[in-house]
Amino acid sequence: MTKNDELKFFPASAFDVFNVYFDRIYDPSMYMLFEFDDKIDEICLENSVLKALVANPYLSSRYVEYDNKPYWEKIEPDKLKDAFEIIYTDNEIQMPLSSLPPSVDVYSGPQVKVILYRKENKSDTVLIGCHHGFADAHGLKDLSEFIFSIYSRTLENAEYIPEYMGWYDKGTGKLLDKFTKEDIKCAIEDEKPFVDRWFFPYNYLNKGGDKRIKYRTFTPERLTAAKKFGKKYNATINDVILGAFFLGVIKIRNNPSDNQEEKTILTSADLRRHLNNTPGYSMENLSIAYDASVTINKGAKLEDIIERIVSVTDYHKSNNLGLGCILFYEEIFSDGLFGVRKFFEEMDNKYTKTGYKNPVFSNVGIINTDNYFSSITDSNKIPTIKNALFLPTICWPPGFLMTLSTYKDSMTIMTGYEEGPYSSAVIEEFLDIVDDYIPK
Repeated sequence: MTKNDELKFFPASAFDVFNVYFDRIYDPSMYMLFEFDDKIDEICLENSVLKALVANPYLSSRYVEYDNKPYWEKIEPDKLKDAFEIIYTDNEIQMPLSSLPPSVDVYSGPQVKVILYRKENKSDTVLIGCHHGFADAHGLKDLSEFIFSIYSRTLENAEYIPEYMGWYDKGTGKLLDKFTKEDIKCAIEDEKPFVDRWFFPYNYLNKGGDKRIKYRTFTPERLTAAKKFGKKYNATINDVILGAFFLGVIKIRNNPSDNQEEKTILTSADLRRHLNNTPGYSMENLSIAYDASVTINKGAKLEDIIERIVSVTDYHKSNNLGLGCILFYEEIFSDGLFGVRKFFEEMDNKYTKTGYKNPVFSNVGIINTDNYFSSITDSNKIPTIKNALFLPTICWPPGFLMTLSTYKDSMTIMTGYEEGPYSSAVIEEFLDIVDDYIPK
């Protein structure tokens, strides 16, 4: 055990702090939802969650600020039990849930919430959630695998204790080390602030409505069709769905001013690509957003814009993707929390004044559960996951987000929003429009 491991609190990284402060403009809680084909061992699962909290000090901490500095501070041991809950229900458990759980509170901890939904004589559903201040979507997927791997080993050996992870490095230094001084110099010169050019239709600029999730899940045949379409244009699945999202926003807005005007979508990128797939769990924030700007003519189809989409995403991938964003955040963070607060106050004031915010598309990638229970030797004890979904953060105007996740070759597009500020009817119509643009 190192000296750092003994600390009761530890400095929070720039990316963690910014993702905590983003709660000014959306609810940063997000979840993985797993539908099993049978019941699982609830005692073993609860013990596994508690073991995960002990092994990872960030999970058993809360976000605090002392003397204008941010920290992760260990919480009292008796609060760890709040990380696990069983909900017994007489109703059918819907995917992705008809009623969303309370948000994960980054300020009180713990940083994970696991809920086992159980209906008598039915299979179980497990929800694993975290706050974006703790980790990004990739980190949440790794957290889920971490918990289920502990479950597997505990099922085999009740005395199993996972290796203590300590206060591992969550900073951006390991990313910056991958770039040359010339790369950094060019990134600083080239980095430009986002320009908000439009917004997804909303009813009023406020928050406080009921949390809602709307989604569409597509058959594996749709993924095959999307790949076939993309291959003709050297486009990835991300490019194809990004293009459909672009066209969907244009159509649902039905605003003549959008025609032949450059519009921007923010889309996400996982910076772990710069770390050469370092093995192990990456429960941290290593994702950024970048802008994809396209001019779209009235009545355009996906084939009319896909080459431009590919050009934009390829440009970002080949030009030290994310470096400018890292440097931008670190520069603000260098002024301490005063700089961070000023940045978010200015952002919030701008959104309130203009009502503009570019829509966001995030591809969280493939949900791979193949290794979750690989350590179980008795095949009769291995649970089978029938379905897995990623549930995104909840937006309020002017922010709007659509995510894409893939499980067993089935793509799911999903959006989280508040009913009232946004209209469920408009959201449903929008998802139908995006569906129409995705190749069949």
